[in-house]
Amino acid sequence: MHVGLCVCEYIPRLNTTTHLVVLSHVKEQHKPSNTTHFLLKALSNSERWRRGGLGDPLVVLPASPPAVLLFPFDDAVPLQTSGPVTLVVPDGTWQQARRMARREPALQALPHVTLPPGLPSQYRVRTQHRSDGLSTFEAVTRALGILEGPHIEEPLLRLFEAIVAHMGKDPGLVSAAAADDT
Repeated sequence: MHVGLCVCEYIPRLNTTTHLVVLSHVKEQHKPSNTTHFLLKALSNSERWRRGGLGDPLVVLPASPPAVLLFPFDDAVPLQTSGPVTLVVPDGTWQQARRMARREPALQALPHVTLPPGLPSQYRVRTQHRSDGLSTFEAVTRALGILEGPHIEEPLLRLFEAIVAHMGKDPGLVSAAAADDT
């Protein structure tokens, strides 16, 4: 770990009623530019499932709380506050995320939700090919702002700003202590 680029001090520990399930594509989860492990360290009610590998089991979601899939499909409706939910978010390139959502029978049956229009992505480490495209971290943060409120969204925004600032120095060295354990 390169101590000068560690963002550990910025990682809040947040409890949410929203259960977050991040479906990380096997090619995505270990990239140094992937910010999802920071998000998972901050959110106690979260987990990551690997997708796209040979032999990965099918996604099986709990019956409660009801689950929604956050991805801007054509049939997606704007996310609204509706009580506790399981927020399922594919993590990968646009193509990888779209394929994950279409290949998994459990995900096909979920209501598709999207975020309302907002500010453009602040993530400068990767090129955004869509004007409305966001990193997984930004999308989850905005979604939790809707579902949970500013007391969850604002500390995550501060963490994201710290990550982006540190990645501007060297994207391969930004770390959080024991980031690989998520």
